[in-house]
Amino acid sequence: MSINIERKIFERMRPDTARLAESGFVLHGRIWRLNSEIADGELEAELMIILPDAANPSSEKISADQGEHPMIIAGDNSVRCGRYTVAGRVYDPFTTEEYAPLRVEGPVGTFAATVREEYTGLLEQIAAATFMPVPFISDQANRIADALLDRYGDSPEFPFDDDGETGIWRLGSNNKWYCILMHVRSRNLKSISSDQGAEKIETFNSDGTLTDDYLTILRRGRPDPDRDPEKLTEILNVKVDQRDLPALLEEDGIYICYHMNKKMWVTMVLDDTLPDDRILTLIDRSRSLVSAGQSGKSSGGAAEAARRHSEGKSASWLIPSRPAHYDVDAGFRDSPDGTIGWHQNIKAKEGDTVYIYQSEPVASVRFKCEVVKANISHESYWEKGEDGEDWDELPEKYKKWMEKPVMILRLIETYEQGLFPRSFINEHGVAKTVRGQRSCPDELIQAMEAVLENR
Repeated sequence: MSINIERKIFERMRPDTARLAESGFVLHGRIWRLNSEIADGELEAELMIILPDAANPSSEKISADQGEHPMIIAGDNSVRCGRYTVAGRVYDPFTTEEYAPLRVEGPVGTFAATVREEYTGLLEQIAAATFMPVPFISDQANRIADALLDRYGDSPEFPFDDDGETGIWRLGSNNKWYCILMHVRSRNLKSISSDQGAEKIETFNSDGTLTDDYLTILRRGRPDPDRDPEKLTEILNVKVDQRDLPALLEEDGIYICYHMNKKMWVTMVLDDTLPDDRILTLIDRSRSLVSAGQSGKSSGGAAEAARRHSEGKSASWLIPSRPAHYDVDAGFRDSPDGTIGWHQNIKAKEGDTVYIYQSEPVASVRFKCEVVKANISHESYWEKGEDGEDWDELPEKYKKWMEKPVMILRLIETYEQGLFPRSFINEHGVAKTVRGQRSCPDELIQAMEAVLENR
């Protein structure tokens, strides 16, 4: 396989056409083109930004208005950026031959490595000067994200350390997900096909739940034959009422849920098969269903915390931390005043207790803290931080995340690894692992206190 440098840099970017000319791009018909010498003039780099009608998806020459040496647009040198196609190459200006080692995967010689470094640096400079970052790849995904921000003030979170692509939206009242956006191969988009005999079985039980026979067919769904099975596609999972699920699965663009409960969720593909209004309607329903489920243990604990606050008492919370992402020990140890800041998704107040659970490979509750301050802005926290970082200098991709409030935690006690492992918290009120910030069950607090008293 060859390396697509353009995709790595521009896939989550959109060109600002008002700034292209300032950066040296020249407009030829529907194509913005920039040429620059690299490798001390031995080679020339070319980048083109092409409007859809000018791009030729069949990997042939685009048009004569590119200039004397037309570029061939192929899968390894181009990327779609919304309405535009961005394509690039490095070639010998005397022979017009493309510099093939640029895209070779694996070790290359010193000169080839230098050329690749220079070309990548040039593209990164262009991206910073003339492109705008967006959270997702497809235009529809970004429109939906903007709509959710406008409607509810909800921004996507990217909670998984191993990728920056999976976005989730949470309901503020109970911290539960109401939709999740992922990238999947199209082979994972599955439907109930006509040869599975769904019309011959009962769909619903007398209580309105789905029958076992229907659930068996769901689990054996067939890939959509009209889609390239290897193509990466952005999808959105939303929660649905079981009674609506069979009818929803008959709509184009809605599939059996990928990677989640197939009788409670569906998958929608974000490639404009479904109009935005339809997607937003189903997201609204998902949000309502998640909100209606607030009688569960997690939200019940939040209600208990609210009651304690109303009585002037403190509450207790349980929050996750990923050791690969942040070293809590070092954070407290290196802090001049023994406190650290933490993004806040819970209704914690000053004086509350926060227990920090470290995920794999630690998988234990490790720290007990006191909330010193709550609901302060990230901006004021960073401006006053001892590390001297400036809010205005933070990368743009972090700023939406930093619109969330911060709580300041003071360390009370550190627990050795394994004292309160995942199996312990599962036995005392936490059904699964700690994926989001939540109230800490009284049962768990009492169990931990009992262990500490008997040590």
